[in-house]
Amino acid sequence: MSDNAIDTSTPMISLDGVRKEYADVIALDTTDLQVAKGEFMTLLGPSGSGKTTLLNLIAGMTSPTAGRVVIAGTDVTATPPAKRGLGMVFQNYALMPHMTIFQNIAFPLHIRHLPKREINRRVRDVLELIQLPHVADRKPKELSGGQQQRISLARCIVYNPNIILMDEPLGALDKNLREQMQIEIKRLHKELGVTILYVTHDQEEALNMSDRIVLMKGGKIEQLGTTDELYFDPASVFAADFLGQSTLIEATVRTEGDPAILEIAGGTRCRVSRGTCTAGTRGTLMFRPEAARLAQPGEATGDANVVSGELKHTIATGSVVKHYVGLPNGDTVIVQELANQHRTRLPIGIQVTVSWPVEAGLFLNG
Repeated sequence: MSDNAIDTSTPMISLDGVRKEYADVIALDTTDLQVAKGEFMTLLGPSGSGKTTLLNLIAGMTSPTAGRVVIAGTDVTATPPAKRGLGMVFQNYALMPHMTIFQNIAFPLHIRHLPKREINRRVRDVLELIQLPHVADRKPKELSGGQQQRISLARCIVYNPNIILMDEPLGALDKNLREQMQIEIKRLHKELGVTILYVTHDQEEALNMSDRIVLMKGGKIEQLGTTDELYFDPASVFAADFLGQSTLIEATVRTEGDPAILEIAGGTRCRVSRGTCTAGTRGTLMFRPEAARLAQPGEATGDANVVSGELKHTIATGSVVKHYVGLPNGDTVIVQELANQHRTRLPIGIQVTVSWPVEAGLFLNG
């Protein structure tokens, strides 16, 4: 997550009514989107959601069926990719194996016919920037996957683009390398001040790196907002379920107010202070696993909501333990807590009580 202030009054990228169709398939429905100068925006969604189509329309790799693409105030809808002033980074690195690292990075500068002295200076500077000055004379095959991706990024930023487009750039790396590269990309973004549009299906990448996230579904924007807005205030069940893990319980609004009263599994009543709650409305109660806790026998829960169920599964992943509690109607409540080696593991199949704060819940209509 970034701390950068976002000013969309003078966008670096604007999509005005952009739409893309292939025969009878709508790859991207009519879309309006503004990306601020210096922003790190992530396009997030499952396969087929339209995120790569949107990126390709901005890059000029494909032309819109309708609408305009505007970059830095200029309509570039009909402008070839090479003349849009963009940098691109892909998952497969796209490094030329017969060239040294220095030659790979210098390649786009040779195409632009820069003087040899300027090329040497820029390549040396960018190798310092990515903290790999010692690999200039090596071949790509001599580097690790993470190093190759940093070289791919260096080749992109060496010609000083104002906008960098990244399409699943970390998809080929293992978890530890992905996390290291997330830190590296954010460092470079902060130092260079460029606008980055980043495509991924990885929710953790999106939450860790973005100023704002565009969540896509079926060729449409499902929700656009900051990382906190999408995580804590999802606009739909899809958003709540796709971005992070959520407890989702069928619910009916019984009493309006602040808090409103919901009826959930087995006639249990609980309170919720967020969401549009109209009496009689059926929908979904959502809260995050880290907001819930297993109440100990006889433990007072104060003003928190409480529900009882059967402990179905417990999953321990080192520092975190997740408990899956089945409710009488078939819904599942997820409780996430920090691992504690001194706490006795609860046996599967016992009846447990789960509590969560009123303010942690969100009622989603539909």
